Amino acid sequence: MRHIRFSAVSMLLLLAGDVSAQTVTGSMSGTVVDATGQVIPGADVMVVHETSAGERRTVTNEAGDFNFPGLTPGPYTIRVTLA
Repeated sequence: MRHIRFSAVSMLLLLAGDVSAQTVTGSMSGTVVDATGQVIPGADVMVVHETSAGERRTVTNEAGDFNFPGLTPGPYTIRVTLA
C-alpha cells in the first residue's frame, strides 16, 4: 500500500513541475497587397529577429496571407519579395 501512495505522490509532483513551466511567444501575420490593393499570392516573406539575427521564411497563400507563429519577443524586420 505504501508503494502505491508513494508513486501517486511522485506523479503529482512531476505533473506540478510540468504545469508551472511557461513560455512566452508571439505571432506575426498579415496580407501582402500591391499598390492597387490587389493581394499577392506566392510572395516570399521573411522575418529577421534584429537582436539574434534569427530568420524565418514563408510564402503567402492564394489570398496573400502569411503567418509566423511562435516568435520570440523582440524587434523584427520583415521583408517581402516576389520573383
